Amino acid sequence: MINVIIGKNCSLTLHLEKKLRNCIVFSARDHDLIEKIKKLKKEKKINLIFNNFYPSRKIHELKSKDYNDFINLNLLSTVNILNNINPKMINKIIYSSSASVYGFDKYEMRDSSNRKLASAFKIATENIVYNYCEQNKVSLNILRIFNLYTGVNDRFSILGKIYNSIHSKKKLIVNNNGNSIRDFIHINDVVQIISKLLLKKTNTVLFDIGSGYGVKINEILNYINYPKKLIKFNNSKEEIDSSIANPNNILSELNYKNSIKIEKFLDKEFKLKNKKTKKINKIEYRSSFTSNENEYIIYGAGNAGKQIYHQLIQNNEKVYCFIDDNPKLHNKYYKSKKITSLKNIEKLSLKKQINSIIISITAVDKNKLERLKNRLKKICSNVLYLPTHKELISDTLSLNDTYSLGIEEIIGRRELHLNKINPNIKNKVILVTGAAGSIGSELCRQIEFLNAKKVVALDNSEISLFNLKKNGLKKTKFVLGDIKDKQLVNKLIKENNIDHIFHAAAYKHLNILEENIHSAISNNVIGTYNLLENAVYNSCNFTLISTDKAVNPSSILGLTKRFCELICVFFRKFNKSIDINIVRFGNVFGSVGSAVPTFIEQINTNKTITITDKKVSRYFMTIKEACFLVLETSKIKKQNQTFVLNMGKPIKIIKIIKYLINLKKRLNPQSHYNIKEIGLQKGEKITEELYINKNELRKINKNIFSIDEKNYSNYDFNLILNEIKKNLDQDSANKSINLIKKILIKEI
Repeated sequence: MINVIIGKNCSLTLHLEKKLRNCIVFSARDHDLIEKIKKLKKEKKINLIFNNFYPSRKIHELKSKDYNDFINLNLLSTVNILNNINPKMINKIIYSSSASVYGFDKYEMRDSSNRKLASAFKIATENIVYNYCEQNKVSLNILRIFNLYTGVNDRFSILGKIYNSIHSKKKLIVNNNGNSIRDFIHINDVVQIISKLLLKKTNTVLFDIGSGYGVKINEILNYINYPKKLIKFNNSKEEIDSSIANPNNILSELNYKNSIKIEKFLDKEFKLKNKKTKKINKIEYRSSFTSNENEYIIYGAGNAGKQIYHQLIQNNEKVYCFIDDNPKLHNKYYKSKKITSLKNIEKLSLKKQINSIIISITAVDKNKLERLKNRLKKICSNVLYLPTHKELISDTLSLNDTYSLGIEEIIGRRELHLNKINPNIKNKVILVTGAAGSIGSELCRQIEFLNAKKVVALDNSEISLFNLKKNGLKKTKFVLGDIKDKQLVNKLIKENNIDHIFHAAAYKHLNILEENIHSAISNNVIGTYNLLENAVYNSCNFTLISTDKAVNPSSILGLTKRFCELICVFFRKFNKSIDINIVRFGNVFGSVGSAVPTFIEQINTNKTITITDKKVSRYFMTIKEACFLVLETSKIKKQNQTFVLNMGKPIKIIKIIKYLINLKKRLNPQSHYNIKEIGLQKGEKITEELYINKNELRKINKNIFSIDEKNYSNYDFNLILNEIKKNLDQDSANKSINLIKKILIKEI
C-alpha cells in the first residue's frame, strides 16, 4: 500500500512521513502535479491524503486578490487529481479539512450557513471529494481539524504566537478580548488518528478532530503568567466566540482519546516551575455540548434504551448521553453517544441543558425506582420512565411508552419476579390457546422460562402467530388453527401428549361482540366446551382465563365468559382425575383492543379524547403480573377452584387520561386537549366486580383468592350446548344468548 500525500511542507505532512511507511508527497503547487499522479504504479493500491491547506496565516484575511490562489490550491488541484486517477487504485481517501467550515453563531456552530468566504470554499471542496467517493464507491474520511498545534516553533497557532511574543518582546494581538474559546489538539494526536483511520473501514465519513473541550485564550495567558504589558486586546468580532469539536465519532469508531493535554504541554514548553501560579491560575475546560437546545439523557444502555434513542432521533430530538450501572459499558459509545455513570453526570451542571431523563431499564422494584427518580430529579426535574415490563403496551418499545409508563404509579402494582421452580410446568408439555394475543404470548414466554419441555402455541391469526414466532421462543411449536376445530384440538393434544391447557383464546372486544353475537358464542362458548371435552378425554389439566366482566354480566362478552365458567364447574363435578381451574382478573394494561393505547394515540395526534363516562372505573394490572399469577395458581395444592387475583382498588379512567395529558405537556407545555363524554356503550358498566359477595372470598395468599362455586349438577350442560349449537346452525344467535341469560338468572 502506498500513501500519497498532497501538501508538501505542511506540518501535518512532515509528521505523517515519519509515522507512515511508503509515503509519496506531492505539492499542490507543482506545475507537473498531474503528470506525477499519472505515473503512479497502476498495480499498486494507494491511500490518498489531502493536506493541501490554504496557509493558515491567511485564511482569515482572505481578500478578493487571493481568490485565484485559494481556488487553485483547494478546488482545482483536488478536482484535477481526482479526474486523473483511476478510482480502482484507491483504497481510501482522507481529506484534511478545517473547523473553519462551521459557522459563526455564538452558541451553536454545527453546520451553520453563516460562514466566511474561506469556509465556503473549503466546504465546497469537501463536497467535491464526497461526491467523487460516493459515485466511485471509494472509502472516505473527512477530518475537520480544530486548533492544531505542534510546539513553540509553530508559526500559525496561537500557542506558537504566544511563545514567539514572549521571546521577541513583541505585543500579542488577542481578539475578542481573550474570551474566545478554542479546542486545541496536538499534531501527534492527529497523526495517530489518521494512521488508525487508514487501517480501519469506518461507517462514518465526517469526523471532528479535537479534544471535545475548549479553553479561553485568557485562561491560557493567565496560566503561563503571560506579561500583561505584551498583550494588545482587540474587541473585534471577526472570529467565532466558541469553537469546540464533537469527538464522539472518533471515540466510537476508533475508541481514541487524545494523549496530550494542553496543561501538560504548557508546563513542558513554557517550563512553568511556579507551583503557586499554577494553583491560582487554572484552566477551565468547557464541554462541546454548549447549545441552547435541550437534550435527553437515557438511563439504561440496553435494548430498551437503544430503541428509545432511535425514537428520539426520528422525532428530531437530541440525546446528550446514556447512563448505565454496568461499569464495563462506561466510556463506551452507542451511535456516537457516550455511556457513563450516574456519578459522573451528577458532577456536571446540566439543569438548563437537559430536557428530560428517560429511565429505560425494564426490571427495577418500586423502592429502587423511587430512589432513582429522586436522585435524577436533582439533575433534571422532568424524569420519565419506561414500563417495568416492556410488554406493557407492545412487544416493541416506543417513545409513546414514556407517556404511559408512569401509569404504574397510579395503579400501584409492584414488581413480581418469576421463580423458576414450578413442578407443574417444568418438563411438561403445555398447550396455550390464543397464544398470539396479549395474555397468550406472555404466557408462552413465561412457560418457556419455567423450563417446560415444550409449548404448543395455538392461534387463528396468521400474522399474530408470525409475530410471536419472531420473539425467539426456542421450545415452542406454532400452530395455526381454531379452537372450534374439534378434530384439530384432539390431534394436537394426543400427538404432543399435552399435560396442561391454558385457555386464553376468546373474542373480548366489548362493543364488537354486542354486534356479533353468533361469533361471540361460537368462539367463546363452543370453543371452550370443545377444549374441555378433549381435555377430559385425554386426561390433561385445564385452566380457563376469565374476566371481571363475568360477574353480574351485562354484556355479550360477560355473558359468554360467565357461561364458560359454569361449563368448567360442571365438568369438575364429573371429572375428578384432572384439575379444572378458573382464573378471574380485571383489565390488563396494554392488551390488544384496550383503551389506554387509544388514549395515547388521541393525545399524540391532538385529537379530542373520548371517554364514555367520567365516573367509569376499572381494575388494572400489567400483563406480566397477570400471567405470573395465572401460572402461580397451578402450584396451589388444592385444585378444581375458581381463583380471583388481587387487583387492588379500581382506578378511575379519567385519572389515567389526565396523567397521560400531564406527561405529554412536559414535552409540549403549550398543548391543549379536550375530553369528551360520549355516554356508556351497550353492555358497559360504570364499575366492574371481581366477585358477588366479599364473604365468599377465601385467601390463598396475598395475591390470590378463591371463591366457592354453586353446584350446577342440576343442569345437563351437554343438552344445553347441543341446543345452543342448534340455534347457531339455524342462525338464531339471539335464542342462544337468551338461553344463556335464562341459566345465569337462575344462578342468581
